[in-house]
Amino acid sequence: MRTVALVVLLSASCFAQSIRVRVVNDENGHPLPKQAVYVQFIYDSPARAEPKLQSETDSNGEAEFNIPPLISIPRRIWVTVALDSQRWHCNCTLASDTESVLQNGAVRQTRKSKTPARASPGVIVFYARPFTLLDKIMWAIFRGEL
Repeated sequence: MRTVALVVLLSASCFAQSIRVRVVNDENGHPLPKQAVYVQFIYDSPARAEPKLQSETDSNGEAEFNIPPLISIPRRIWVTVALDSQRWHCNCTLASDTESVLQNGAVRQTRKSKTPARASPGVIVFYARPFTLLDKIMWAIFRGEL
């Protein structure tokens, strides 16, 4: 019985998978470091959600999250990037099938994105567009500062 348990634990660790979240400036393609990223894994059977995981993007604009090493892969993944809404346009939330992200990757862009959308398997890319001068003026008017 101990041998079986050891084999199961070893095989789970050998197949450990992770998801990388990448945050990129849509205007120039540069990574956005030091951005807060939240990930939550959701299971169907039994129905439950793992606690939210939090990380910060590194100098390459990336944060990596390990998928919990259980018998099954979580059915869904929920990802949020917390950017300063006064400086960035970003469609910064993604809910997707985990398996689809692992096989194909995923991309979230703004409506006015200039960058061709692409992601590698296991990678979620968020493109953020900086506010223009007009955006900043409109935001100030909205907040009653002008």
